[in-house]
Amino acid sequence: MSKISVIVPVYNVAPYLKKCVDSIINQTFTDIEIILVDDGSTDESGTICDQYAQKDSRVKVIHKSNGGLSDARNSGLEVCSGEYIGFVDSDDWISPDMYETLIHFAVKEDLDVAMCGVSDIWPDRIEGTPHFKPVILTDVNDIISEILVNKHGGTCIPVWNRIYRSRIFKDLKFEKGRYYEDGYYLLRWIERTKRFGRISDRKYFYLHREGSITDVSKHNKRIDDFQKAYEDNFNYIKKHFPGSIKAGEYRLFFTYRAILNMIGKSDLSYSEKIVSIFRANLFSIWKNQYIRFKLKLIYTLIGIHVSWYYALRHIYRRV
Repeated sequence: MSKISVIVPVYNVAPYLKKCVDSIINQTFTDIEIILVDDGSTDESGTICDQYAQKDSRVKVIHKSNGGLSDARNSGLEVCSGEYIGFVDSDDWISPDMYETLIHFAVKEDLDVAMCGVSDIWPDRIEGTPHFKPVILTDVNDIISEILVNKHGGTCIPVWNRIYRSRIFKDLKFEKGRYYEDGYYLLRWIERTKRFGRISDRKYFYLHREGSITDVSKHNKRIDDFQKAYEDNFNYIKKHFPGSIKAGEYRLFFTYRAILNMIGKSDLSYSEKIVSIFRANLFSIWKNQYIRFKLKLIYTLIGIHVSWYYALRHIYRRV
């Protein structure tokens, strides 16, 4: 059975780190190396990493100056030795049999990438991936639409609920200095994937907490990076994968709406720029087979008058 390298970027997450690392150390699949990348933490995170390395020979620790999540992952990629590679964020945790489930799936189906389901942990609720039969895809356009359109539901864009053949990363690195770095990374790993498999089993637990890098409430660099990631993806698809234009378009408008939801009325001039994009593309929206009828109505409402959209969204959330 193939060895798995698990890369965990670590930065000031002392209250969460032990639960994360324990969940990896206690995997039922034991042929793993665990690479903890201390990205210049100023709390006890670095010390906790060293303590794990002293207790378990499978744990390797890299201490480095702070360079961000992408830089930390890249540092882990430089030293990993497994046939497959996985990522876990340091405030999340995984099911005890996540890697056993994924590696058996990958080996059985000869997969380059194997993906499982997710439980999203919110302060007041848990949301899980819907159940569906295993999906095996071999056409790049099918993989793009599976991920961007999220046909079977559940979390798709982030890198952490998957294992990847290590050859995918031979000449591939995360882009430094970006928020939402997984979005920038997306098409690069997809175009290197010949066989992709997806199961719905909820093996990854993603913690939504205040202060995380995805916690955004107003227009700032995070919003700009979020928008640019999917605009870049759309342009890349138009150039290299014309069969996936509608899937790219679907995700682009999904992103624009998410931005409006994030910033609300905190920056009306910026919101209006996003609204004008909807307004100018209503014909394309209505022609897109991936956009459900309900979403087409919502996007049309945004294009007509965004204040009406915000008002209805406020009423819906209160109900």
